Amino acid sequence: MQVEFIPSVCKDSEEAKASFSGSVKVQVPSFDERYQFIEDCGIDVADDGGVSRKGSNFSIIRNMVKASEKFYKGVEMKRLSDGKEFKSFADLSMDPDCDSILIEVAKEIRNGFRPSQK
Repeated sequence: MQVEFIPSVCKDSEEAKASFSGSVKVQVPSFDERYQFIEDCGIDVADDGGVSRKGSNFSIIRNMVKASEKFYKGVEMKRLSDGKEFKSFADLSMDPDCDSILIEVAKEIRNGFRPSQK
């Protein structure tokens, strides 16, 4: 199953106006894929269900974003300030303005997309 995910930078909020338009198509990971993703990112789940980290926050974020690439099935994003278009994970990963998009998608993969919420 795929979902069309609209990152928060595409939505106006009380703090800021949208800075991008568009969406990212993402393959929803299966149970096994999601838990493999979590393991690959250096996140450990204790017996009591608590989460612990193996490494710094930066290394975990980098691992999460890197591991999320295989779930990207399409990118149609545009930066509103200059009209620059982003058509792939690689495009997003080369522009620091897109870091928050990459991180947000990776967090959704880790947490599991819930179609009723997106």
